Amino acid sequence: MSVRLRVLWLVPGFLAVVAVAHPGLVRAAGVDFWTVGEARAELAEAAATDRALDERHDAILRRIAIKEALITDLIAGRLSLAEVAARFLELNEDEPGYLVVLRSAVPGDSDLERSARNVIDYVGERVPDPAHRADFRRRLEADLTRLQDAHYPAVP
Repeated sequence: MSVRLRVLWLVPGFLAVVAVAHPGLVRAAGVDFWTVGEARAELAEAAATDRALDERHDAILRRIAIKEALITDLIAGRLSLAEVAARFLELNEDEPGYLVVLRSAVPGDSDLERSARNVIDYVGERVPDPAHRADFRRRLEADLTRLQDAHYPAVP
């Protein structure tokens, strides 16, 4: 047997011994072909997670777009604070975690009141004329007070 033929037999044999003795080296080198099924399963799981995250991301972007449109309509006078607050609450109810944050971060006697306060805060810098921002906020605060008075009339 020639030297060349012996080397051809020895190299695969040596690699087989290394693979058995040190599987981490083979895995690190990316040549552990016997785990292809495992790798495919991991890849499928990662793809499913990626799709779920993409769907969640898209849902969040849709929710933001809807809220931005509602705020635009509020500023333009096409919707009232009560209407926008109710719609914000409806959007937030789809994500229970949002209500948990809203309840812990925003004061109020009800989720609707907290949503109205959230709307008022959300308007923030969106009023185009900086000179009218404070006035607009005061108007919304007055609207909220009227809504609260209508909901909780004074006891004689």
